Order: sequence, then C-alpha cells, then structure tokens
Amino acid sequence: MSDSLFHNRPSIAAVRMGPEERLQPLRAFGDSAGGLENATSNTQKANTPVSEIPRKYKFKSLYVWNIVAVLGHFGSFLVIAMRFAQIDREDVMLDGDITVDSVCWSGSAAENTLQFHNEPQGVWDRRTYLFYLVEAFFLLSASFQSYHIFNKEHYRVVVENNLVQSVRYWEYSLSASCMFVAISVVLFVNSFYFHVLIFVCSFCCMQFGLVADHIRVLTTKLIQSGAIMVSSDSAYLFHITNYAHAIGWIPVLLPYSVLVVHYYFTSSLDWQCLANTPNVETVPWFVTLVVFSQFFLFCSFGFVQILQLRSEHKLPSRSLTQQESSNVIANIGMAAEWRFIFLSLTAKLLLGWLIAAQVLFA
Repeated sequence: MSDSLFHNRPSIAAVRMGPEERLQPLRAFGDSAGGLENATSNTQKANTPVSEIPRKYKFKSLYVWNIVAVLGHFGSFLVIAMRFAQIDREDVMLDGDITVDSVCWSGSAAENTLQFHNEPQGVWDRRTYLFYLVEAFFLLSASFQSYHIFNKEHYRVVVENNLVQSVRYWEYSLSASCMFVAISVVLFVNSFYFHVLIFVCSFCCMQFGLVADHIRVLTTKLIQSGAIMVSSDSAYLFHITNYAHAIGWIPVLLPYSVLVVHYYFTSSLDWQCLANTPNVETVPWFVTLVVFSQFFLFCSFGFVQILQLRSEHKLPSRSLTQQESSNVIANIGMAAEWRFIFLSLTAKLLLGWLIAAQVLFA
C-alpha cells in the first residue's frame, strides 16, 4: 500500500467534523454511479429549509438514561453487599464447592498396576463465589458507564458521529464474562478451569465486536479521505467487518450451547436422585428463567450491532441534504446506544437480582 494512503488518512479531529463532511465523498460516488437522484432534485432538496428526516433521539435523554443506569448498577451493588454481610455464612453454605480438579496416581507402571482417579479440591463455597461475581459485574458496569457522565462532550461527539464506543466494549468484555460464569455456577458447573475458559470465550466475543466497529469507522474514514472509493475496496472492508462480527458469535454460542445441554440433561433426570427428599421437584424455575432469558438478551446485543453495521453500509446509496445526513448519522449512533444501555441494564438487573433473591439470600 502506498505511503499516500496513510498521509491522506484524517486525524481524530477530522473524524469529529460534521456528518455532512463525512458523507461528501460517499454521495459524490453515488452521483457518479447514478445511484442518487438527478442534480435538479438534489438542488431542490438542498434548498428545503426543513429536513425530511428528523432526529429521532435527543442526546440529553440519552445522557439522563446513562445516569439512571449507573445508579441502578451501583445501587444494586450496595444493597446486595449490605444484605449479604448480614448473613450467617455457616447457615447458608451450599453443597458443591467450586473445585479445581486434580489427578491422584497410585500403583506402578512397571507392575502394570497403575491407576488414577480425580481428586477435586474445593476453592470457594458456591454462594460466596456467586456473590463476588454478581458484585463484580454490577460494579464494572457502574464504573465504566460513569466515564460517560464525567466526559459528556466526548460522549456526545462519539454518539452523534457514530464513532467507535471502545469503553462500552471493554466494559462488556469484563462484565458479560462475569455474568457468563455466574450462569454456569447457577447450573452447578463447578469446575474453576471451565469457568476460566467461559470467561475467556466471552471476552474474545466482545473483542471481535470491537474489531468490527473499528473496521466500520476505518472504512468511512478512508472513503472520506479519498484513499478509497465506494467500490470493490470498500466492499471488501465491509465484508471484513461482517466477518469479524460473525466470528465473534462462535466463542459465546459454543460454550453457551454446552450449558444448555447440561441444563437439558439435568432437567431430564427430574432430580430422581433426590426423590426421597421432601419439597424437591425438578430444576428450580429461576434456573430455567436465567438460562433462556440471558441467552435471548446476550444474542440481542449482537443483533443491535448488526443493525448498526447495516445502517452504516447503506449510507453511500442515500440521497441526503446536509441536515438529513447529520440526523441520519446521529440516529444510527444514538439508536445503537439506547439499545445497548437498555439491554445492559435489563440483563444485569435480571440476572443479579434473580441470583440474589433465590440463592444469596435464600
């Protein structure tokens, strides 16, 4: 790739230019390709004083909901911590400690009597382990979202220009991974090694989403600078963006499918091993709710990014006035942010308080 390509790439300040300036090269290509309306129509549209595409969201409302989300997460963190501190740990210990499996060898290979068996070593009791996981994802969410509150203008520029939300993806990489591990503990998957693998898989999923978002913005910057046009080059970058997003589903769907299979076999037993124990029926209702509601919410995060990517890819083919282009870009960025805030708050409050009410405080 020639040096001119890099010299022509805009700075971060250039990215913060008005949406109209960002889209000028895109519309210029559309004009030459015949994808837009004729010049007369565009001239009439440019002279129209009122935009036909209004701005659907207000940044002030988005900012207020960020504050609500921070208060919800941090308030839950404090309430659960204070309530858990009042519990007598000796009375609420749960069977099935979180374990680190080890192998015990006996006999002699020379005498062909070598044998081995697993010797799981207890690390934490499940209730304390779950408490730390729930508190971790509430505190992480409150801390990262507080960044937007204290950096309001930077947040406005990022959202209204549909730029990369790195803070969001790093927060999800940590908090969603803690949630994933908590779901496995609720299903009595007690191996600490498996928890580490689940955490890493979820972390990688979120990082693939971040990579896809960076390529999306890079494509727009290259078109804007004139380094590439809306042709095979940009189509290739769009393809890479979609590929990075698609690959990100694999690290989260595979381990979650293992948890669903584990749930199925557990529920099919109908807890027959505890048939003689009074008041024991089958898998508790809240476990079923946790497994399937969190799966739906986790997938919803991916669908939100799909909508964001598709909306970005359609921009070059649209005929827009200056005000309309500004509103469209702001609508894409703020719509995605609204959905992410809603899903994050819903998923964490639902999981955290189900675990707290049914396990930590039971």
